[in-house]
Amino acid sequence: MAILPKDFEIPTSGTYSICDFQNQPFIISAMDIDYDIHLALTDSNVTPYIRFSSTDDHAIISMVANHLGISILPNLIIQEWSSQITALPLEPYSFRSLGIGIKSLKNTSPASKKFIEYAKRIIHATSLEL
Repeated sequence: MAILPKDFEIPTSGTYSICDFQNQPFIISAMDIDYDIHLALTDSNVTPYIRFSSTDDHAIISMVANHLGISILPNLIIQEWSSQITALPLEPYSFRSLGIGIKSLKNTSPASKKFIEYAKRIIHATSLEL
């Protein structure tokens, strides 16, 4: 998702073109933290004006909310921040696949099974919001 200050003018398309990040003041996740954002920009031949980088997604959201730049973050991260920022789907749409690796579901602990059930519920609810 493109994350923008709350008072940012929303494009009529309701999406934010990844090309529009070109030369814009940008706050990026540190390279070792989120490769997907770096890859999406590189694949689109987009070079934003990187003002800040951070290892903390919440710091990035706060910087965007305070007009220090714009950014890209996963929808799962930004859901609780909708009152402080504007979030728009990227065009072209960009996504990542999440997974949980375990040796055997049959032999996994009750806590792990509960975690998997909870994660599925949250991800399903999030995908319905898009």
